[in-house]
Amino acid sequence: MHNNNGFTLIECMVSCMLVGIIIMGMQKLSVFSFVTYNDFILQETLNNQNEIVYYFLKNRFEYSKNIKIYVSDKYQSSTTAREISYKDAVTNIPLYRITYDLGGSQTNSYLYSDSSNYKLVYQTQTVQAGISTMTVSKNANSSLITISYTFVGSDEINNYIVDLNYKGLNDD
Repeated sequence: MHNNNGFTLIECMVSCMLVGIIIMGMQKLSVFSFVTYNDFILQETLNNQNEIVYYFLKNRFEYSKNIKIYVSDKYQSSTTAREISYKDAVTNIPLYRITYDLGGSQTNSYLYSDSSNYKLVYQTQTVQAGISTMTVSKNANSSLITISYTFVGSDEINNYIVDLNYKGLNDD
């Protein structure tokens, strides 16, 4: 201000630029906050999905007998599905189906391929959808089986390792 006659044009432009810079900084900060929050929510969702699948498999394998795991090189063809035996060595072969005896009644847990994504289904209820891959690995003459799975939108590979000793792993 010169001689208390008001603001000069340069002073007005400088103050407008400073206000604009502050507003742009606040906008960038809010966009960054939204992106960070969305990433956090996505990670929490993936962790929840992982826990659902992990504990479902854990509960089914822990309390059941006569477990049979079928693998297939083709996702939707039951004619090519074969049961894993004790002597088989398999590495990252797509899981087709798991059957087991729970409390004397035969119940099934199925994995279906639905437009290149898996769904974990128990009887008629979907336990978890959005599984992009689910594979089985096992060394020869071993009862330890590793079930690996990933979810849509994630590159993280989750593993569930189960010992099927005395659980009905076919030793033919």
